[in-house]
Amino acid sequence: MKKTSYKDLEKEIKILKRNLKKKALRSKTAQYQELLYKVPLLFKIIEPIYNQKGALIDYYYRAVNKAFENKVCKTKKQLINNSYTQLFNDGGSHWID
Repeated sequence: MKKTSYKDLEKEIKILKRNLKKKALRSKTAQYQELLYKVPLLFKIIEPIYNQKGALIDYYYRAVNKAFENKVCKTKKQLINNSYTQLFNDGGSHWID
């Protein structure tokens, strides 16, 4: 039977600590995501779309919460990865101004 050295044990402990930190971070991220989804305030993450001149012309929805879904009468599935103009064809760019 091979004896485990002190250095090997230290290395294993470091790996275990690092894995625990990663797991805790994933857990906290999931908790924050759940909180943002349930909060009664409108919340969205968007990705702007610019034309060749650098002017904002549209944006993609990347994340939304339940309150936002309810306000715009669309589901998360309908909103995510679609642009404003794809979803709300109101013919204007008043939302940019």
